Amino acid sequence: MLLTADQPRRRSKKKKTKENEFVLRAAAISLGEIGSRAGVPALIEALSNDSLENDVRREAARALGLIADPAAVPALQAATSGSDPHLSRIAFESLREITLTTKNPS
Repeated sequence: MLLTADQPRRRSKKKKTKENEFVLRAAAISLGEIGSRAGVPALIEALSNDSLENDVRREAARALGLIADPAAVPALQAATSGSDPHLSRIAFESLREITLTTKNPS
């Protein structure tokens, strides 16, 4: 099927999903680098959302560890027992970081 100038191009759902995944992952990385606690609720929501791609959830867990807000502990604990071993490891490391930060605040 050839497209003519009169016919709009249809975007593939898969491509749109991949674009959204990239944006969400980049947002999680940025929030972690900024270190602001304002992003914690959104990161917890992303981490807890099983329908998101594992890469997005991993970056959310990593960002929560960088921010080190104790409010993230329940979501990170839940992620340690998930089916993705990489997410579990990152969640565990983030929990360790929160524990160290709360014991030794700068």
